[in-house]
This record gives sequence, structure tokens and C-alpha cells, in this order.
Amino acid sequence: MASARANARRLGNDTEFRIAKTLGGTIWAGQDGDVEARGYRVECKYRSNLNSAELGDWHNQIGGYEKSNPGKEFVLAYTAGKKFQNAQIWISMKVEEFIRLTNLDKEQKLIDAFKAEKAGEFDHARQIIEQLAISMAREMVAHGDVSLGEPSTLDTVVPTD
Repeated sequence: MASARANARRLGNDTEFRIAKTLGGTIWAGQDGDVEARGYRVECKYRSNLNSAELGDWHNQIGGYEKSNPGKEFVLAYTAGKKFQNAQIWISMKVEEFIRLTNLDKEQKLIDAFKAEKAGEFDHARQIIEQLAISMAREMVAHGDVSLGEPSTLDTVVPTD
């Protein structure tokens, strides 16, 4: 019968393999972070019962890795649950990185709309732009960037001569 330590090591290795496969990455054994994938170094963790103190410790571990490896982006991938193979994988990253990625997504949508318009796919281009405009308007309202009910500079018509 395997010891608890050997079983934990096996589950840790299985987690690294599963996350590397899911992200299309490579296991980076013996280094800061367990997997190299998509421009990130990924620290992989598995627990059958996850608690918030461990999550905080893991984020501190990532912070230490970032200090030791300037210029390298680290994220935390973790999964928890009794059924290892079916457990959901979660990715945790700094909010600044999340914002950067969502801004890239918006830029890509604009590029897709431009390409669709150039290809004569006007309905598709319009659909992309409408979805992006709605998303951006919701964000502006949620963050207080626009006051509803009061005229904005967009409502002001400047006469031209």
C-alpha cells in the first residue's frame, strides 16, 4: 500500500500533467512554476479539500517566484475535489494581467470586425461591433464612467459652418 506522501506526490504529478495537457504546455520540473504554457509559468496545485489559508500561501509562493524571475508572468492553476479527473481547473492571476488580457480580447474583436468588413461580411462585422459596444457600455455604467439620464459629450451636437 502506498504511503500518504507517495499518494500526494502522485496526485501532484498527475495534476501537473493534466494542466500541461489542458493548456498545451510543457512540464517544467524542478523550476519556479510547474508548467510552461502560453507565455506563463503555471504553479499547479491539487487538494481534495481546499481552504482559503492554502490559497493565500500559494499566492505568496507565486509572488516569490515573480521576484526571483523578473519579467516572467506566473499564474496559479488549482483543482480540488474528491474526483480528481472530473474536478474543475481554476486559474488565478493578478488583476492587472486579467485587465490586460480582456483589453487584448477587445482589440482582437475590432480586428475581426475590420477583417469581416473588408471581406464584405457586413452583417458579421456589424454584429461584432454591436456586441463590443454593448459590453463596453455596460462596463462604463458599472464603473461610473457615464451618468445615465444626464447629457454627455456624445449627446452634444456641434454645429458646423
